[in-house]
Amino acid sequence: MQLYNATTGALVNGAIATSGQLGAPDGLAISGGALFASGSTSGNIAQFNATTGALMNASFVTGLSEPESMAVSGNSLYVLNVGSASVSVYNATTGATVNASLVGGLNSGPQFIAVAGNSLLVTNIAANNVSQFDATTGAVINASFISGLDSPTGLAVAGNSLYVVFDGSVTAANYGQIGQYDVTTGAAINAALMVLAPSDPRGIAVVAIPEPSAAAAALASLACLGWARRRHAATG
Repeated sequence: MQLYNATTGALVNGAIATSGQLGAPDGLAISGGALFASGSTSGNIAQFNATTGALMNASFVTGLSEPESMAVSGNSLYVLNVGSASVSVYNATTGATVNASLVGGLNSGPQFIAVAGNSLLVTNIAANNVSQFDATTGAVINASFISGLDSPTGLAVAGNSLYVVFDGSVTAANYGQIGQYDVTTGAAINAALMVLAPSDPRGIAVVAIPEPSAAAAALASLACLGWARRRHAATG
C-alpha cells in the first residue's frame, strides 16, 4: 500500500503497510489524521498516520470476516464484511465496537459502502442495485434505492450527489462508466457522467478543488486498485 500527495501526485511513502500488518489490503478510509486500511484475509483494520503513513495501530479492529470497503461518518467507522455479508460499526477514535452486525443478510454480492447523512448505501453486484439502510439502526429504508445497474462496485458521496462505478462486462454498453444520482431520491442525474472504458474502474473518490472563481468537484476513479478483488457472484 502506498501513499501519494493528493495535489502533486508525488510519492510520500512507498510501503505503509506490510503483509504482517494487513493480509490482502482491500479498503481505505480517512478520519481526521488517521488512515484506516482493511485486510480481507487477516480480518483486521490497521490505523496509520494519514500524513506520513506511519503505523499507529496494526490491530485497531480485529476479528472481522473479510473486511473490505469502509466509510466514516462523524466518529463512526462502518466496515463491510464480505465473509459474513454484513456491515459493522466501530468508534473511529478508539476502535471499540458500536454494533458488530448493524446490517446483515447482504447476500447479493455487496461491494462498497458509503454514508450520506443517516443513510448507509451498499452496492450489490449480483442484484445490480444500490440498497439504502438506516445508518443508526440498520433498518432497511429501500432495498432497491437505485436499480437496473450493470455490476455496480464503487460509490462515493459529494453534496447531494451519489457517484456509482459500473464494472459491467466488456460488451456492456455502460462498461467502465461512472453514473451520478441524487443521494436523497436515487433519481439519475447523469447515468453516464464519465466513460473510462477500456479501463476497468472499481473504486472512486471525490475531492474538493478550490478555483479562483469557485470550488469545483474533481472525480477521481481508481482504475488500477491492485487490492480490489472482483466479486461477481453473490456471497451468500
